[in-house]
Amino acid sequence: MADSPTAYWRLGETSGTSAADSSGHGHTGSYANGVTLGVPGALSSDLNKAARFDGTNGEVSASDSPDLRLNGSWTIEFWARQISFVGPAPGILDKGTPGNSTDYCITADANGALTFARSNKQVSTGNGALTSSYRYFAITYDGSRVRWYINGTLTATAAVTFPSGGSPHQFLIGKGPGHDNAHDDIDEVALYASALSTSRIAAHYAAAS
Repeated sequence: MADSPTAYWRLGETSGTSAADSSGHGHTGSYANGVTLGVPGALSSDLNKAARFDGTNGEVSASDSPDLRLNGSWTIEFWARQISFVGPAPGILDKGTPGNSTDYCITADANGALTFARSNKQVSTGNGALTSSYRYFAITYDGSRVRWYINGTLTATAAVTFPSGGSPHQFLIGKGPGHDNAHDDIDEVALYASALSTSRIAAHYAAAS
């Protein structure tokens, strides 16, 4: 919270259909279909729970907002573990069709690589990132370079330039752009309107673990 997230879904609810936005910016999400609430969470320092997505139709959706469009510099962070792979490209999160300039998504592949896609450009973590154990993921963009972090450590980077604009699509957790749903436990999803530094990302991981 000290780094002022623009949206922060802890996904710790144990009942109901609303996914609270702890950032204070009002981006309340809605649980739908095959989501199991109250599964063990990712944070060893906190008893807050997580959500399990069934790989068929479970999702969390939040209405479009400029805060969720990720123009300029930004960071996405979340915790996830895979229950089983449901191909071909199950989505961790999605906002539209990533071939369009302003839409984006994060998907997994059969080798455990996570890929961020936007404007027909892709940046991946490399194989073996998503496993059956919780791991902390963060991806940042500073206007010229994308950086992937796993468990607080920089693991992949690429020089990329993304155009700015406005996408009207919903923000989805647990679903990809090809209607590919994840069979994962997902926890602590946050967005920031800045590229968090390597030291801040390491601090977030250390505080949670």
